[in-house]
Amino acid sequence: MSTGAGQDLKQCNAIARQMVTKYGMSQRLGNVIISDNDEVFLGRDYGHTQSHSESLQSVIDEEVARILEESYNETIAILEKNRLLLDKLTEALLAKEKVNAEEFEEIYRTYAVDFKPAPGDGEIEKEHSFSPEEMQVPPAQAEGSVEEGSESGEATISFPGRFFSS
Repeated sequence: MSTGAGQDLKQCNAIARQMVTKYGMSQRLGNVIISDNDEVFLGRDYGHTQSHSESLQSVIDEEVARILEESYNETIAILEKNRLLLDKLTEALLAKEKVNAEEFEEIYRTYAVDFKPAPGDGEIEKEHSFSPEEMQVPPAQAEGSVEEGSESGEATISFPGRFFSS
């Protein structure tokens, strides 16, 4: 394994661990944030103290492993699904060594399984734009209510437990 690949794996592990311990993104632990900043002056690895039990640490490790495994499997699935795109891009690179943005976009547009347009692509944006009528929520589905104000033109939008004024 090259140094770059090793660094990538190290970053993946660090991000997955932060997802579980700092951002509450664990299926098993839920919205629990586990502080891991209890270090003494001697250094992170040597003098590190743990503010949680070994059983919780085991669950954290399992959740990190699950996130990494799911991410890996999803990545492989995306690559396999777009194998033709990757092969065509490889052929173009072997033939020319460099592919400019227009050439890449043409290969991508032609061979990508789930084509997603680049932001700002006006031609495609028209296909995905919605009319104001399509964006409105039918009154039966609306959770809150709007009350018009008096002469001031002020409106109050109320939701259960929340009030907003404009």
